Amino acid sequence: MTAVLDPLWGRITHVTVNPTLWPVIPRKVPLDGHVVSVGWFKAEQDPHKLLLLSCTVGRWDLLVIPPQTDPAIALG
Repeated sequence: MTAVLDPLWGRITHVTVNPTLWPVIPRKVPLDGHVVSVGWFKAEQDPHKLLLLSCTVGRWDLLVIPPQTDPAIALG
C-alpha cells in the first residue's frame, strides 16, 4: 500500500497501527530507496485505522475494512 501511496501523497515516513488487530508489526519497512518506520499505539489509536505520516503533506487516517465485511455495513 505504501508503495502506491508514496508517489501520490509524498514520501511516507511513518505508519502506526493498533496491535489489537495486527499480530505481527515490523519496526521498519523498506520502500523504494527509503525506510518507513512502523509504530503502534494501543489506547490512543482506533484498531480499525492505519495512520500514515508524510514529511511533505501531513497525516492521513485510513479506515481498514476487512474484505469479508457486508457491503451495506462497509458503506455505513
